[in-house]
Amino acid sequence: MGGMGGMGQQMGGMGGMGQRMGGRFGGFGFDEPRARRASAGDFSEPQGRRAKPALVAHELAMSLEELYSGCVKKFKVTRHRSGSPESTVHEITVRPGWKAGTKLTFPSAGDDSGPGTPAGDLQFVIVQKPNQRFERRGDDLEATVRATLKDVVSGQPIEVWHLDKTQPPLRAKLSEVQLEKGRQVIRFPGRGMPVSTQNRKTKGSRPGDAVLVVEIAIPKTLSDAQRSAICAALD
Repeated sequence: MGGMGGMGQQMGGMGGMGQRMGGRFGGFGFDEPRARRASAGDFSEPQGRRAKPALVAHELAMSLEELYSGCVKKFKVTRHRSGSPESTVHEITVRPGWKAGTKLTFPSAGDDSGPGTPAGDLQFVIVQKPNQRFERRGDDLEATVRATLKDVVSGQPIEVWHLDKTQPPLRAKLSEVQLEKGRQVIRFPGRGMPVSTQNRKTKGSRPGDAVLVVEIAIPKTLSDAQRSAICAALD
């Protein structure tokens, strides 16, 4: 039994080893999961702070004719995904009556900051190209017409092609000129820009007007005979 006592002491020593092993196993049993939770917390925190990349905006230049009639445009853009550039093509249906400044946003179609990060939004902003004849004011289309004093006196008719070539020209006599806010104009109701579908609730569906702004060139000098003739015509 004395030998057994020695064995007991040896077992006691193994008990100490067991305590030492228990401490190491305890490390696997408790410290590692705590470390995992800590690492999970550390991982989720920066992921939660990962902001969406800034919106990328592109200008989409449109003619006034395209904004009047509507059209379909295809726009190719290059975005960066996971650090590499890639090209995408977006088809945009332009509605009749859209204005400069109209914005179309494609969520999450822009750049990202790297693998596993959210992508930013892609936006197209309508920009109107200048038109040689017409200027858009709200939903009205304005064209400037220059006339001479002779045209006014003789009642010369004026004619301007409409923005939409399928419509008849804008025809009028200079005698139809009216004074509006210090300008001499001839107005054609309902022959301006169409109202886009998203604005019909507030503006109704009636199109704007076509407006001819008449600028009359007054001669700097007149002979006595010319003055007499003009005065006679106005009597």
